[in-house]
Amino acid sequence: MKIEVEPGNEGLRLDVFLTRALQGPTRTRLQNLIRAGKVMVNGQPTRSAARVTVGMEINLEQQQPMPTGLMPEDRPLDVLFEDSDIVALNKPAGITVHPAGGRRSGTLVNALLHHCRDLAGVGDELRPGIAHRLDSHTSGVMVVAKNDAALACLARQFKERSARKQYVAIVCGVPSPAAGRIDVLIGRNPCHHKKMAAFAGPTAPPDGSGKTAVSTYRVSEVLGLFAVVQVFPETGRTHQIRVHMAHIGRPVLGDRCYGGRHERAARQALDQIGLAVERQMLHAERIEIEHPLSGERMQFAAPLPDDMRNVIQTLRKHFQQEPCSAATGKTTRR
Repeated sequence: MKIEVEPGNEGLRLDVFLTRALQGPTRTRLQNLIRAGKVMVNGQPTRSAARVTVGMEINLEQQQPMPTGLMPEDRPLDVLFEDSDIVALNKPAGITVHPAGGRRSGTLVNALLHHCRDLAGVGDELRPGIAHRLDSHTSGVMVVAKNDAALACLARQFKERSARKQYVAIVCGVPSPAAGRIDVLIGRNPCHHKKMAAFAGPTAPPDGSGKTAVSTYRVSEVLGLFAVVQVFPETGRTHQIRVHMAHIGRPVLGDRCYGGRHERAARQALDQIGLAVERQMLHAERIEIEHPLSGERMQFAAPLPDDMRNVIQTLRKHFQQEPCSAATGKTTRR
């Protein structure tokens, strides 16, 4: 696999550059490959500490799958598309994408290891083939790579924002304006290390840890005290849509992590009509990528899950539907 050094990367260590460029294999694994002579620079083996320059020819030998230590599990998968390079699937809510925090079973990766027998060793040991993620309680489309070259290609598309994603959310309240763009930094919450937070203007974290996060949204239906919103994330920060919607005061219904008083008030309103919401009402509806091998633009879609469809139908029955004009709104900026 040939890797190009683009302007702006001059002077980086080889192992650091490859870690950033491939967005999959760990730095330790890449160092081991370099040490084993599996990475050639201008036709010659080299050291991890070698500095890269623009125009340098780097070739990475494709490796055979390595054991991950994770057990394959025979669990059902809703496969939307599959070939020798990628598999697109519809992830249900309630399943974690990959092992973390001591958990090594019951994840999507465990099921994928059973479904794709040669997936082990593609990228990170605990995240084989995973180029992007969904929260455990978010449903919808994911695309998984089945080899290192496909993983690198998908990771590059997400990094360069050429992959397009579309989500559907049921939110508390009605966003105003009905269409807009949210552009704020997202970083680790200084008070709750497991949560993220939006930082705008002078509130940006002084240590520079916040990262640019951009989403556009459009209200598609107003249902009394709630709204169905289409969200188009341009970046892929942790919890991005949930943090962004909470930032504008319209948190995702059922999101008890970021919903605050708005979500608590929404649950009280739903209790009055006998409607229970068990998870955050967020669904990855559509994703568009370039196929890693053919270069063809491909689009995969997952239908709205039953629980979200039931919530929308129930709200329609109890609240008068209002017309919505998705007029262009102003941008919420950093």
